[in-house]
Amino acid sequence: MFQYFITVVPTKLHTYKISAETHQFSVTERERVINHAAGSHGVSGIFMKYDISSLMVTVTEEHMPFWQFLVRLCGIIGGIFSTTGNISAFPLVTCCFLPLLLKAEITFPPEVIGKIFLV
Repeated sequence: MFQYFITVVPTKLHTYKISAETHQFSVTERERVINHAAGSHGVSGIFMKYDISSLMVTVTEEHMPFWQFLVRLCGIIGGIFSTTGNISAFPLVTCCFLPLLLKAEITFPPEVIGKIFLV
């Protein structure tokens, strides 16, 4: 026995080049062997079951304005600089301020601090 489940969804498509009313569909197939001797019962044949959706899908193409793209790009670049600044400051905080928290007094000459900050 072959069973096919067909789902049809009405669709409206609006792009800058075309506007169309169409249908999307999906098909699921199922196959079962009918053997009365093994206890599998049923009628042999090909069965198609349709499901037509009552909801319509509308697909609309929209472009992002150029100024919004630039704002997002600047946000990404600023986040990268901020994150790398935090990562590069981590060794200084670890070796200079952590001993102060542990009540150890360690002083670094200005040459070492200049190398850490790349001054």
